[in-house]
Amino acid sequence: MSRRQTYAHISDKRYNKTKKQGDESEDRFESLMTKRGHEVIRASVYENKNLHIDLFVNGEGVDVKGGKRTDYIWLEIQNVFGGKGWLKGKAEWIAFDLVDISEYQMYKREDLLKFVTENVTETTESSKDFMKLYTRKKYGGNDIVVRCNQSDINHLLIQSISYATTETES
Repeated sequence: MSRRQTYAHISDKRYNKTKKQGDESEDRFESLMTKRGHEVIRASVYENKNLHIDLFVNGEGVDVKGGKRTDYIWLEIQNVFGGKGWLKGKAEWIAFDLVDISEYQMYKREDLLKFVTENVTETTESSKDFMKLYTRKKYGGNDIVVRCNQSDINHLLIQSISYATTETES
């Protein structure tokens, strides 16, 4: 199944925008890590799709989440097909690209999963609610996600990597 078929539930316009954002975010993160002297290897298609790993940085798996904002971040427990979401993937690290502050914020995936497991129990039918389990079953999706603010998970933050000044550097 192609990546586009995987996301058949969203419009072509939204898919193309989201894919472009994700690709640009991964490319920028890879460039930043390389400039900092880290060894960076792109994950295979299998690793990306099944293990939720985009890159290996110094041998550790990183899942880059592009186009995020400090006022809301989605944490995926179960994917749209009912399989393991990226919180249950194999990446050691999650790198949120927070575009409103031009930085990547690095979290241990297991810390985020533990946080959700221990702190989120209530369900909701509204995608606008925070810190509640939300699913799009009524739209044909089998996902389970949690919407949170960056401030909800800030205590788990390991490192911030700014790219505001690096984009103009050569």
